[in-house]
Amino acid sequence: MHKRDMLLRRLPSLGEIVRGSLLQRITRHSSGCAKCARGEGHPQSVLTVSYPGGATRQVSLRPQQVLQVRQWLKNYRKVKDTLEAISQLNLQLLRADGDIRDAHEYRETCARPRSSAAARTAGTLQEQLRTRRQRT
Repeated sequence: MHKRDMLLRRLPSLGEIVRGSLLQRITRHSSGCAKCARGEGHPQSVLTVSYPGGATRQVSLRPQQVLQVRQWLKNYRKVKDTLEAISQLNLQLLRADGDIRDAHEYRETCARPRSSAAARTAGTLQEQLRTRRQRT
């Protein structure tokens, strides 16, 4: 399918992804630091990753790592959105062989898309179903 191939070509390198959230924190020492005594503290970037069961892992980042981590987070979101869009297209291919009477039935059987790419794909799929129904 042409649309699916286009989505696959837009995927970033799967070796350059990371899941999590990038946080900015201020660390303050309890004593002996003039900067902390003035209330300024020390800015710090932290990558936080949550796991099932409530476990969370935090990784302190060096300043030179922040841009790379931002890009990896962006890549992760793009991969996730693209996988959702491809899944929706594949579902359409599977359902095209069956008997879908209207778009309402389709919406009831599919999970609601969580990403903007998946939402656009779902909108396109619904329009295709309406067109198919009008032809019959």
